[in-house]
Amino acid sequence: GFSAEQKRPPEEIAFFCEINIAKYVATGGDDISDLLTRVEMLTQQGYNVIISSYFRYFRISDYFSRDKSKKIGFVLSVENIYQIFNESYYEGFEGGILAAMGALFANKTKLFVYPNLLDDGSLTTVANINIKEELKYLFLHISKNRGILPIQCSPDIIVPVDAVTLLQQIREGGEGWKESVPQEIAQRIIEEKLFGKGQEGA
Repeated sequence: GFSAEQKRPPEEIAFFCEINIAKYVATGGDDISDLLTRVEMLTQQGYNVIISSYFRYFRISDYFSRDKSKKIGFVLSVENIYQIFNESYYEGFEGGILAAMGALFANKTKLFVYPNLLDDGSLTTVANINIKEELKYLFLHISKNRGILPIQCSPDIIVPVDAVTLLQQIREGGEGWKESVPQEIAQRIIEEKLFGKGQEGA
């Protein structure tokens, strides 16, 4: 993990969960009326929270890298890697994807990538991710230089749904979503009818 990569004990590392509101700031496209509740739930689980409006990953890396003595690591999913290696993600940015990659990894930033669990029980990982042919060697170069690193974990501990699907399940009022969140969080969602719980199933 990041501790081993940086040869630092865990107590010297600050962990943050990012809540990104870039889409809301740009277009009003996201509902952030429950923003404070989301922050409270994350802090309840012992996480520090940062709210950002940066649209691209290298912007937040650049923000933290202003202190050159500090190293940055992101914990991401395979789906996030697909986004990072999508050239359309950098439309309007001078220099495109190459300039963005240079900015993202300028201070030896690390991307720690956890697998995606597929419907058939198999995993998509850093080792077998399907990057577009024209970007494959860029991906391999960064990976070989330990900019992108896999998180090794068992399929049993991977949440089988993404955040959008989970929110939809909560709103529909079913029961299956409760297995994907900590018990005390599920209980609070039920008791306070958070995130529109049951509204679409009524």
